[in-house]
Amino acid sequence: MVDSDVIAYRKAIELFKEGRMLEALGLFREAATTGEDRPVEHFALATAYMKTGQFADARGEYERFFEMGGGEEGQNAAARKALEKMPAPKDDAEDAATSDEDARHLRPSGFGRGSAEGNLDAIREQYADGVNYYRAGGYQGALERLEPLLKSYGRTPELLNTVANCYIGLEAAPRAQGLLEEAVTQPDCPPEVFVSLGRLRFDEGCKAALAALAVAVEIAPDNALAWFNKGAVHFARGEYNEAEAAWKKALAFDPRDRQAQVNLEFLSRRPR
Repeated sequence: MVDSDVIAYRKAIELFKEGRMLEALGLFREAATTGEDRPVEHFALATAYMKTGQFADARGEYERFFEMGGGEEGQNAAARKALEKMPAPKDDAEDAATSDEDARHLRPSGFGRGSAEGNLDAIREQYADGVNYYRAGGYQGALERLEPLLKSYGRTPELLNTVANCYIGLEAAPRAQGLLEEAVTQPDCPPEVFVSLGRLRFDEGCKAALAALAVAVEIAPDNALAWFNKGAVHFARGEYNEAEAAWKKALAFDPRDRQAQVNLEFLSRRPR
């Protein structure tokens, strides 16, 4: 059985690569504080802290990483470089007088340009709670927690993207598209927002194509090409059972359709 901290770490790596830093940060923290204590988990957590501007926390995790013996040479070099470039720690008196400008470093990834009201930790907790609902498929619950942040913390592209993906989950495409189009007009919009917008447009195009193909196979149920194309759209949407059924229809009406045969053979080799 794989340890829970390893599962959290692997998922965090995926989120990190997608640019979903705040979500990755929460899972890296979980990985570093549960199960077996591994240097690589502290290195990853430190890197996530760096990405979100939380330098004091990053310094502590990099130091813990080295205390545990470090890791691969590439990680050791990256950690040393990060520590060299990191702002010097402030004393208590200076910390007490942290300016609004410096406080930006405490803000989670995706925020920092809005005029936050209330406690930052509470805002982080609210965001993390909303993301947990989103990951569990509770899109309405996620919106109840995330949408208020658009007003209280700012309409940043990262937050707009997360809210839009909740609406995508609820199949409210027009609302999602409006939020994403707002996000991409901002000059520092991260690439994952464009990915979300592209995915939404692709999905809406697929839905339109499926509607047209459904009419086509109803009018001409023995049209092999219509069935083949229907299978292709289902496959693009990840609907593999529907794709298989459509390609079998295509092959039944045109046994010489080599591509339909190849596609079915490919599907048969997929893990079930």
